Amino acid sequence: MMDTILVAGYTLQDALLAVGMLFGVLILFSMLKKIFRKEKVNHYMQFAACAGCGWQGQVSRHAGLCPGCNQPLGDRMVGRRPRKGGHIVEQGTE
Repeated sequence: MMDTILVAGYTLQDALLAVGMLFGVLILFSMLKKIFRKEKVNHYMQFAACAGCGWQGQVSRHAGLCPGCNQPLGDRMVGRRPRKGGHIVEQGTE
């Protein structure tokens, strides 16, 4: 049955072997793509640390309160600093 000639001298066994090798190459390619993938930058989340309770983690850029103790994060957010009048601005965007 595997010696059945399909097209131009190629047997069923040759065709199945080619399909198997193709699947192997596709699997190898997808694995390499996952290994060397760059991490996506999330523009809506940032790392923050609370001075009140010591909580550290990622919060939304719009979050103003610590999820651990519900105290304002304020200028303790990474990449931000207070400006005159109490407004918080991104560093380098003045």
